[in-house]
Amino acid sequence: MDIDSKVPEEAGSSMQVDSKVQEKDDISNSMQNLNIEGSSFTFKKKPIIIIVVGMAGSGKTTFLHRLVCHTMASNLRGYVLNLDPAVLTLPFGANIDIRDTVRYKEVMKQYNLGPNGGILTSLNLFATKFDEVISVIEKRADQLDYVLVDTPGQIEIFTWSASGAIITEAFASTFPTVVTYVVDTPRSESPATFMSNMLYACSILYKTRLPLVLAFNKTDVANHEFALEWMKDFEVFHAALDADNTYTSTLTRSLSLALEEFYKNLRSVGVSAVSGAGMDAFFKAIEASAEEYMETYKADLDKRWEEKQLLEETRRRENMEKLRKDMEKTGGETVEEYRASTADDDHYYPEEGGDDFHDGEREGKKMDFTKLELKPDHGNRPLWACADGRIFLETFSPLYKQAYDFLIAIAEPVCRPESMHEYNLTPHSLYAAVSVGLETETIIAVLSKLSKTKLPKEMIDFIHASTANYGKVKLVLKRLLADDAIGKARISSEGMHGKDGFTVSKPVNEIEGGHDELINEVDVAAAAEEKETHSFEIDPAQVENVKQRCLPNALNYPMMEEYDFRNDTVNPDLDMELKPQAQPRPYQEKSLSKMFGNGRARSGIIVLPCGAGKSLVGVSAASRIKKSCLCLATNAVSVDQWAFQFKLWSTIREEQICRFTSDSKERFRGNVGVVVTTYNMVAFGGKRSEESEKIIEEIRNREWGLLLMDEVHVVPAHMFRKVISITKSHCKLGLTATLVREDERITDLNFLIGPKLYEANWLDLVKGGFIANVQCAEVWCPMTKEFFAEYLKKENSKKRQALYVMNPNKFRACEFLIRFHEQQRGDKIIVFADNLFALTEYAMKLRKPMIYGATSHVERTKILEAFKTSKEVNTIFLSKVGDNSIDIPEANVIIQISSHAGSRRQEAQRLGRILRAKGKHQDRMAGGKEEYNAFFYSLVSTDTQEMYYSTKRQQFLIDQGYSFKVITSLPPSDSGSELSYHRLDEQLQLLGKVLSAGDDAVGLEQLDEDADDVALQKARRYVGSMSAMSGAKGMVYMEYKYDSDS
Repeated sequence: MDIDSKVPEEAGSSMQVDSKVQEKDDISNSMQNLNIEGSSFTFKKKPIIIIVVGMAGSGKTTFLHRLVCHTMASNLRGYVLNLDPAVLTLPFGANIDIRDTVRYKEVMKQYNLGPNGGILTSLNLFATKFDEVISVIEKRADQLDYVLVDTPGQIEIFTWSASGAIITEAFASTFPTVVTYVVDTPRSESPATFMSNMLYACSILYKTRLPLVLAFNKTDVANHEFALEWMKDFEVFHAALDADNTYTSTLTRSLSLALEEFYKNLRSVGVSAVSGAGMDAFFKAIEASAEEYMETYKADLDKRWEEKQLLEETRRRENMEKLRKDMEKTGGETVEEYRASTADDDHYYPEEGGDDFHDGEREGKKMDFTKLELKPDHGNRPLWACADGRIFLETFSPLYKQAYDFLIAIAEPVCRPESMHEYNLTPHSLYAAVSVGLETETIIAVLSKLSKTKLPKEMIDFIHASTANYGKVKLVLKRLLADDAIGKARISSEGMHGKDGFTVSKPVNEIEGGHDELINEVDVAAAAEEKETHSFEIDPAQVENVKQRCLPNALNYPMMEEYDFRNDTVNPDLDMELKPQAQPRPYQEKSLSKMFGNGRARSGIIVLPCGAGKSLVGVSAASRIKKSCLCLATNAVSVDQWAFQFKLWSTIREEQICRFTSDSKERFRGNVGVVVTTYNMVAFGGKRSEESEKIIEEIRNREWGLLLMDEVHVVPAHMFRKVISITKSHCKLGLTATLVREDERITDLNFLIGPKLYEANWLDLVKGGFIANVQCAEVWCPMTKEFFAEYLKKENSKKRQALYVMNPNKFRACEFLIRFHEQQRGDKIIVFADNLFALTEYAMKLRKPMIYGATSHVERTKILEAFKTSKEVNTIFLSKVGDNSIDIPEANVIIQISSHAGSRRQEAQRLGRILRAKGKHQDRMAGGKEEYNAFFYSLVSTDTQEMYYSTKRQQFLIDQGYSFKVITSLPPSDSGSELSYHRLDEQLQLLGKVLSAGDDAVGLEQLDEDADDVALQKARRYVGSMSAMSGAKGMVYMEYKYDSDS
C-alpha cells in the first residue's frame, strides 16, 4: 500500500466536477442557503419573469434576442437565463447558462439517451439546484425590470415534466411570472396546425396556472390577423375548414367550440423577431398579465401558503403534546435510562448464543437540560443539540428533509421513530463526513443554524478534535513511522529514493506552504526535511493494522481511499454501461453521489433496506468505474443472483462475467471482466482442486478496480476479513441493509472498508412508495399447562427451545394465520423456523413444502418456482437458509415461529424478504389506499426465554421507526376443532414426540459452508451427541416388557 503525500482536497479542487455529481453532493452549500429565520416566503413585485416557450423552429431564440435588444434600446434593465442545454451558439449573452453547469453530451453518454431524453434529463438535474438561481436573481431584484428565460424546443418540459413544474413554481412563488408561447404564424395558416398550437397553449396554461401571452411570430412573412379572427369568430374558422371533410376536420370544428372560453381570456400580439415589429404591444401585454398575476395568482398563492402554515402549526402542536405525554409516562427519564431500567427487569433470563449475544446499549445517565437557552425563533429550527453528542430531530419540522440529509452525513442514527429521531456524533461519523467533502467549520455552522439552542462548547470541541487531522497525513509521515506498529510495517528497500528509504513521488514545490497551520514552531525544521518525504510502502499483510492505527481512537490521522479511475491508464477499461431502463431512484443516486463526489471513487459503505435496490447501486458503481470488478457474496445462490443483476442492468457481455463457486468455475475471456464469488471461496486457506487453485491465484494476483462486497456486515468475522488483504483493489464498496452485529466488530469496517457513505431512512422510503409498508405484529401464545410443566424441569434444559416452539397454541396461531391470508386475502406466505424439528413437524402437519440446508438445488428451484407462479402453492416453510439471498418478490406475509436467540440482524433480514414494493406506486405512497400491503408476524410463547429474545430481536427495527402491535387472542376463541391440536390427547402425543427426540434433533440447523469441493472432504471436529455417534441420528430405542403369558 502506498501512503500518498498528495492532499485529497488539493487533488479534487483541480478537477472539473461532473455536473450530475456536483448537483447531488454539495450538502454544505445547500444547507447554508436555508432560510430558517423567516417564517414565510419573500415576494418581490419586480422583476417580471418572462418564460419564452415554443415549438422547435418557431423562432423562439431569435424572438428572445429581439427582446434583449429592445430592453437595451428602451433602457429597461434585463437579465437573461438560458435553459437550453443543447443549443450550440446563442445570439445574445446569457447571465445564467445551463450549459455552464450541465454537460448535455455527457448526460446522453452516461445515461444512454437520445437527444430529447438528454435535454429532459439535463433540465431535471438543473432543476434540483434552481433555488440557487432564484437566490441569485433575488440579490439583483432591485436592479432589474425583466428576467428573460429561453427554453428548449421540447415543449413537453412544461406540459408534463417535473422540471418544468419546479422551474415555473419557483419563479411564481417569488416574482410576477408570465409565460409567452411563441407561434409560427406562417405554418399556422393551416386550420389543423393552428388548432394544434392552440391545444399546446391551453395545455401550458392548464399545467402552469400562470398568465399566458400568445406571440404570433414572423409577421413580416405572414400577417397574423387571420389567427385573431379565427379566435374571435368560430364561424370564420369553420368556413376555413369547409374544403376538408375528413375526420380531422370534424374534430377540429368540435375543438374550436371547446376552446372559445380559452380564447376570451387570452392576450395575443403579432411580432416579428427579425424586424422588431410589435415589441411595444408585446411588453404592454406583459405588463397587463403581470397585473393579472398580482390580482389572481398571488392572492391564491397567499391563501394556499396560509393554509399550509396553519396545517403545519396544528401538526407541530399535536406532536409536541404527544411528546409531552410520553415524557410524563417515563417520569422525565432519558431514552437510555429508560431502556437500561427495562433491561434490568429481565435480568433473570439467561443469555444464549455466546459471543453472538451482546447488549450494546450504554448505561443511561440523567442530564439536566433546563439551563439550555432557546433561540428566539426556535420554533422554526428542527434540532436539539446536547453536550454529550446526541442530536434530536423533529420530523414534523418544515426543514426536516434538509436537516435529515445533513445529519445522516455527520452522525450515526440511534433511533428513528415517527415524530422524533435521535442521532449521535461519533469520531467515525465525523470521519465519514469530512471524507465526503464537508469541512469542520461548515459542520459547526450548519448545526448552529439548525439548532434550537446555542451549540454546547463540548460539542464544538469534539467536532474540531475529530476532524482537524483528516487529509493531513503527508505532513506527519515521519511521526507515523515513530509509531511502533507502523514503523514495523514499513518495507525498506535499497533501491528506494532518499537515504531514509522513502519513495519520492512528487516534486518539492508541490508540498510547500500550509505548514504553519498544522505544525508548531519546534517542528519547522523537521518539516523542511519532510518536503522530500511523500510516501512509503507498507507490507500488504500489515495494511489492516496501519489503517486501524490511523483512526480517530488511536493516532487520529484518518486516511481515505480514493481511486482516480478516469486517469488510470495501467488497468484496461471494461466496456460496460447501464442499460436505458436502469434508472436509479433518487436515494440510489444520492448514495452514488457520496461515492463519486469529487470525480474519484471513494471506498466506503452504503446502507439501504432490503428490497430498496442495493444491487442496482453496486452495478451502477461498477459501470462508472469501468474496470475489472470482484463481487463477493455470502453463498452460491447469491452469486447466481448477482451475476443475473449485472446482466439485467448493464450492457456487459456474457463472456465478460463469470462465477466462481464450488459448483461453477468459470473464467472470463480477455484481460478485463467481472468475477462473482463467495467470501469463503477467496478466504479459504486449505487445499484446493487444481482448477480452483489456478482461478484463485488469478484473483489474488489481478489488480481489481472495484471490490464489491454484498452483506458487508459479515466482513469483520475472522475468516472473512482475510479477503481484504488477499485481494488487491483500488476501491472497496460495501453494501448491507443491517449495519449491525451482536459483537462489537461492526466498527472494524471503518478501517477494513471505509466510512459509511450513505444510509437511507426506512420509513421515508415507505412513505415514498419505494418499499412495502409492513404491519409488524407480535403474537403472544400462552404455553399449555403440560408443555410449560416440562419446560420448567431442569433435565429438559436442552429441549426448552423445542418446547416453546412446538407449543400447541403457537401451532394453532400459525395455522390460523396461514388460512386467513391464503383464503381471505390470497397472499403469498413464508414461514420461518430455525429449529429443524419444528420446521419439519409444522410443514408435514400442514402439508406445505419446505426448504432447508440439505434441500438440493434442483428441488429448491422447483419449490420456489411453484411458489412464484402456481396458485396452488401459497405457503412455503424456510429454515435460516432463507434469511439471505433467496429472492421471492411475490411474498408479502412472514410468520416467524422460531429464530436465533436475540439476533437483531436476522429479524431485519427476514423482514426484508417482504419489503419489495408491490402494487401501484400511488397506492403505496403516504396517504394511498393501501395502508399496509405486507405483514410480519412473530409468534412468541409467553413466560419463556423467547419473550426476552423477541424484545432484543425487534430493537433494530424499532430504531428504524417500526412498531410492533401485540396480539394476545390468536386464534380467536370461536375457532375450535377445525385447527390442529385442539384435543388434549393430540397435544400430549406431540409432547411425547418432542421429549423422545434426541438432543441433536431438536437443536438449531447447522449449515455447510460454501467452500471448495476438495475442502468439503476435510475432517473437522464438531460437538455432537452419543445418539449421532451411534448412527441413530436422533432415533431413540424404546424397550418394551411383555407379559410371559402373552
